[in-house]
Amino acid sequence: MERLIDISGKTYSVIRITSNNRNAIARLRDDRIIISIPHRWPKKEADEIAERLESRAIKSISEGRWGARRMKGLEFRQGQEFEILGRRFRITRYSGPERIRKGIARRVLPDLEAKIRRINESHFYARIGRVSLRDNSTRWGSYSPKGTVNLNFRLLFAPPEILEYVIVHELAHSKYRGHGPRFWGVVERIVPDYREKRKWLRQNGHTLGPPNAAADDGLK
Repeated sequence: MERLIDISGKTYSVIRITSNNRNAIARLRDDRIIISIPHRWPKKEADEIAERLESRAIKSISEGRWGARRMKGLEFRQGQEFEILGRRFRITRYSGPERIRKGIARRVLPDLEAKIRRINESHFYARIGRVSLRDNSTRWGSYSPKGTVNLNFRLLFAPPEILEYVIVHELAHSKYRGHGPRFWGVVERIVPDYREKRKWLRQNGHTLGPPNAAADDGLK
């Protein structure tokens, strides 16, 4: 289902699709607003959430908060040094950003999984299956019905409290699949200043990545 709308003098197409995901989400792709709704949801609930997501997307675009900032590409250089989850890294031999990203992810996943499980055991008792890190340009994370937790690789370079907020946000979807008042109530109970964390991500998320440095390929 597709239709055209005008936002601040520019034409956008609104496209609604169904998916196998557990959560509903709206994305901006160039001049297309893509609203994805789980196919198992009852029609009334799906329509209400879709309308809410569309209204939120229109407001974000008209206020310049959505689409104005793009994620910078991940850049690794020989000689770079940084810390992730208490581990020190140094790029000693450059082998390409994707290979280095995967190498970092492989090393930090045990620590990240431990952090997710600690938060889960303190607040949710949800099912936790696989944990993965992806270089995603549109989402900070997701939680699937099978307990899979996906997080954006760039969050490894965010302040610890921002990473923890995103983990709480995704685990809260084990209770409520949509972003309604009850969902945000769960998040707020655990992260009282979650609004400030969301604002930080909107304003700074596009800059997250390894620090600039003179650069060698591989990991030490």
